[in-house]
Amino acid sequence: MFKKSLLLVALCLGANAHQIVAQNVGTNKYEIKFWAHGTFESYASEQLIAANGYDENLNPIKTGIDYKFDKKDEIPSVLTAKVPAVMTSVYDAGYWVETDEGGSFVKGGKNSAKGVVYGQSRSLKIGKTYFSWNEKMLKPVGLDFEIVALSNPFTLKDGEKLPVLVLKDGKASANTKFEVGLHEDWDIKTNKFGIALIPVEKGLNVIAAKSAKSEFNDPNANKLLIQTSITFNRK
Repeated sequence: MFKKSLLLVALCLGANAHQIVAQNVGTNKYEIKFWAHGTFESYASEQLIAANGYDENLNPIKTGIDYKFDKKDEIPSVLTAKVPAVMTSVYDAGYWVETDEGGSFVKGGKNSAKGVVYGQSRSLKIGKTYFSWNEKMLKPVGLDFEIVALSNPFTLKDGEKLPVLVLKDGKASANTKFEVGLHEDWDIKTNKFGIALIPVEKGLNVIAAKSAKSEFNDPNANKLLIQTSITFNRK
């Protein structure tokens, strides 16, 4: 029982502290970086599901992805028709399987796992990167699970708190928990109006809300873990 409890902890930790961040790498050229425990890691091109840019009025910008499937050592490039104020992306983090051998990401999910399986989940990451902010951005862009910054995150000082609104299917998501940067254990959650106050720091800020539900349509997982984040770089 003690060993199984440890494995359940590993199952929870394995999908956390991993988010996606959009970064400018050239004129109207961006990359979706996979942020994991404070560093950026490589990933397979097919894991990037979508990327979309929006202007300062939150109008969609024509956005395309160069997946570079023929270049195994390069991550995809995201190309936009003009400079975005906000960019969203969706990333498939894969399957996490817990067995009597431990917990790990397994390509193919439980059908490729060995040993006794205690739990299996699929993890999806939704990212929203702010490059600038204005009051028109108080509206959501329309993601199924979305965080909205309720004030300008770029003007806050270290330790000040950013009010955020969490929406799920367009409605306020109450009692939703967060992980903030590397702080997975902070007891922060939204109130009944879907609002929470999140401390900000200098540099890259990664604020993620967490959701989980049963999965009945995927033969390789029985739980779907979804995290949605906002990221911004405060100088």
